Amino acid sequence: MILFGAVVQGRQQQSSTAGSTIGFRRGLKKAHMTDIRKPFERACVDGDVPNFRIHDLRHSFCALPVLNGGTLYEAQQLLGHKDSATTLRYAHLSQDALKVATEKVAAQIDKVGGV
Repeated sequence: MILFGAVVQGRQQQSSTAGSTIGFRRGLKKAHMTDIRKPFERACVDGDVPNFRIHDLRHSFCALPVLNGGTLYEAQQLLGHKDSATTLRYAHLSQDALKVATEKVAAQIDKVGGV
């Protein structure tokens, strides 16, 4: 996400359309951003970030909230997935994250007196 912010900030600084939102120039006309692929790729090259696609940001957007306590359902709604299996693929749940979740469940069971 930081990289995406750098792309947007860089384009804002380059824009000659003072006072507008992210302004891009096509010829002599003022235009709003419709495709950030080229600036994103340029930021990856400038930042020496190889093998990183703009679509990878979508995976990060899903994984970060889930790994920080959000639910898969919340991530599913944020991403607009109709199928929860799609969200699972995006979330990239690591074994460490699953271990932490298991420990949280175990702690709750212990708290109420076990099963």
